[in-house]
Amino acid sequence: MRAALDRIPGRKIVIIDACYSGNLLTARGGTKSAATPEAFNASFISAFSTRTRRGLAADSYFVLTAAAANEQSYEAEVNGQVMGLFTASLLEGCGYSFASSLAATLPADSNANRVLTLAELYRYTARNLLSDGQHVQVYPENCGWFGLLRD
Repeated sequence: MRAALDRIPGRKIVIIDACYSGNLLTARGGTKSAATPEAFNASFISAFSTRTRRGLAADSYFVLTAAAANEQSYEAEVNGQVMGLFTASLLEGCGYSFASSLAATLPADSNANRVLTLAELYRYTARNLLSDGQHVQVYPENCGWFGLLRD
């Protein structure tokens, strides 16, 4: 995955709704045999680790993960469809209405300038998921200049 992303020029936004996804920003891979699921996970995590400058937390990547390194990412039924709570909050923050299947306003746009930034989307999803025991992770922190959506 990392090799494929590196072939894309410019900066990339990576959004991961998975259990323990915070590992993709902080962990170091293990040394188990590549034949085991644990070894695959360790090598995947290692490829994106901040402990190497070539990791996902590098200058050309902007990252949101659903959970901290030691947390599960939960799912629930949202308007008749099972999905990750992180994904549901992310879509809602970007203005998607589950009732009408249309985009409306940008609820995550905290300064009401009609431009949604990664930092605003992070704060919105983090606030929504805290009561569910998920701690959304972001890289880089306080990335306010990067406009994701315009209303």
